[in-house]
Amino acid sequence: MDIIKKLEFDQIKERLKKYTHIELAAFYVDSLAMLPKIDLIEVKKDLEEAMNYGNHHLLPIIHHQINLLPALMNLKKNGTGNIEFFANLKDLLINVKEILENKEEYIHYPRLNSYISRLLPLDSLRNRLSSVIDKNLSISDRASSELYHIRTSIQHEKTKQDSLYKSLITKYKKYLNSEQLVMKDQGLALPIDVSYKNAVDGVVIGYSQSKSTVFILPVEILVSNQKIEALYHEEEEEILRILRELGKIASKDVDTIKEDFLILTSLDFLFAKVSLAFDMKGIIPHLSEDEFSLLDARHPLLDPHKVVSNSFHFNQEKILLITGPNAGGKTVFLKMVGLFILMHQSGLALPCEEASLPYFNHVYVDIGDQQSLSDHLSTFTSHIKTLREALENVDSSSFVILDELGTGTSPRDGEAIAIGVIEYLHKLNAYAMISSHYDGLKSFALEQDYILNASMIYDEEKMLSTFKIRQGMIGKSYGLEVAMKEGLPKDVLDNAKNYLEKNESDSEKRIKILNDKLKEVDDLRHDLEAQNLALKENMKKVEDEYQKIKLEKEHLMEQVEEEKEELLKETKKEIDELMNEFKNKKEIKLHEVISLKKKIDDKMNQDEIEEDEEVDDTLKIGDRILEKKSSSYGVIKSLSSNEAIVLLDNGLTLRVKKSSLKKVSCFKEKKPKTNDRLLYSTLGKNVPLECNLIGLRVQEGIDALAKYLDDARIMHYKSIRIIHGYGTGRLKKAVWEYLKKQNYIESYRLGNAGEGGAGATVVILK
Repeated sequence: MDIIKKLEFDQIKERLKKYTHIELAAFYVDSLAMLPKIDLIEVKKDLEEAMNYGNHHLLPIIHHQINLLPALMNLKKNGTGNIEFFANLKDLLINVKEILENKEEYIHYPRLNSYISRLLPLDSLRNRLSSVIDKNLSISDRASSELYHIRTSIQHEKTKQDSLYKSLITKYKKYLNSEQLVMKDQGLALPIDVSYKNAVDGVVIGYSQSKSTVFILPVEILVSNQKIEALYHEEEEEILRILRELGKIASKDVDTIKEDFLILTSLDFLFAKVSLAFDMKGIIPHLSEDEFSLLDARHPLLDPHKVVSNSFHFNQEKILLITGPNAGGKTVFLKMVGLFILMHQSGLALPCEEASLPYFNHVYVDIGDQQSLSDHLSTFTSHIKTLREALENVDSSSFVILDELGTGTSPRDGEAIAIGVIEYLHKLNAYAMISSHYDGLKSFALEQDYILNASMIYDEEKMLSTFKIRQGMIGKSYGLEVAMKEGLPKDVLDNAKNYLEKNESDSEKRIKILNDKLKEVDDLRHDLEAQNLALKENMKKVEDEYQKIKLEKEHLMEQVEEEKEELLKETKKEIDELMNEFKNKKEIKLHEVISLKKKIDDKMNQDEIEEDEEVDDTLKIGDRILEKKSSSYGVIKSLSSNEAIVLLDNGLTLRVKKSSLKKVSCFKEKKPKTNDRLLYSTLGKNVPLECNLIGLRVQEGIDALAKYLDDARIMHYKSIRIIHGYGTGRLKKAVWEYLKKQNYIESYRLGNAGEGGAGATVVILK
């Protein structure tokens, strides 16, 4: 069986093809295979830069396109092309123009820029094609003055024909069996009573079933039809002339067109790999000389919501023996590793957090039952045949995957063959991953320092496979446990258990002791990791709360300043009114001047006078207080004659008048319900959960978005929706670029079916 199908790399290709838009790019995907090392290095650099670009910009739109190469060859050879070809050519050149409009975005991406800088827009040809090919992919009326004249004449003649039919119905009214015209192959016919057949000048083109009605095409209509038919012929000739003209013009630039097409195809192929990487949440693995490691690797073909991630690394060893229960995930893990090697060496990203892989010249795989009925080969014979073919070609640059090595024959013979294969692979210094149930092989691996042991973890309490791999442990087959779960009689299980206990070997006892110790160490490591994770989460909560309080403080101070400014405006207005009243008096007396001055002083110091009347002289540092203006509780940190510095419970530190403080009990106070309402009615009044930018210019939209995001953060919204519509895509692109730059954005995506689709973006705030 082909390794591509064994490891399901063909399914990865099918998934990748869904991201392509150009027919030839899909062919590139079909041809995807492991690359020579020197080519792989360059392909990885392209993918790395393209993914970096995609993290900061929207990927350029590549139009759907057929493979133009055969038609371009014909154009170069004969200088001709049909309407479909020129319509596709127009779309290609429009696509080139669109990409070049944003060429400044690629300046800091040299590898992408090397593609973009080689594109030539061919403006003159594109404009000519646009004037000839309309949006319905047909020749436009304005393609030439002659074509416009012909089509106008056709329409004029058809209009005349409609009037002619009306006059004929009137003329032959007394001969008609019906005033409804009848459509025949030759056109509309008059339904004439058969007895008046000779009264109408025309051609008989049929009879009714009853033979009582004859269908006649009048001679006037025949003449009109001939004119229209002649005009249609002239139209066809003019279209052919226009197409020949286009072919003559386009053939001069056929090499440039081909280059543009191949560049767009290469970009389409590259951006398809980027899209697949983003979809898998993949990374570009490090190409190492001797390190092999995977961190949180996920099989790309399994449900991403259910797949179990695994981490693995070779140390000094190059051979891994995986043991554990049936259906525990050994085969899935082996397939994933083999698939990762194929994907990596084909220039694709891998769905994991980190990865370092050596380069392998050959990958050999023996997975699954390969019994051949046609060749009369047993399972064991088939495995041996595959194994022989692989071992004949294995060297130090090979990676070998063997699932259930030695199966299909007696355990003793199978163990012996497996040990022989492992020693042979070690002698060749090849990498290998091998799974087995054989106890003899487990004992052998335990004694060899060049074999790395690993086990698929089995939850003994729940009697379920976890599909997680654990390095350093040797796994049990859990045959008795599975048999008990499936309801095998208790007496049978007891007999089997007694037999195993009596015949337990020294190596099996050593394996149990080793596994118990490794489990203790592993459990301790998991506890430490859990504690470390909890500590990080707590630190993040503290930081989030600090930022929240800081933001509230900033807005509260803004509120105070606004209120202060408003109070000053009102006071100034009242003072001005008093001054105007004073100026309007003809005679000014001294006591009136004194009275006016007192009124002005009262207005300027009104707040202070009111506060002085309520000062609590018993206030001292450390007192629990209520700050009356903000309805907030806190503690006095310092005092002066008229002012105090207080630390509020929400973390804000304020300098306030002593008159605004009221001493309260440390135990009986209750936080006013109005506090949150006061804050949010001031800072986030009526903030909706979505922001509609449709109808705004790009800069207007971004300004509105920035203001809206500030309001949404104040309200502590977690999820919001931005409606930007479809349009040209410029507003959506600008919105995404703005969102990428904001560190308080956790993630964003296009809307689903019930969220506005591609016309809306759903944003998750941190």
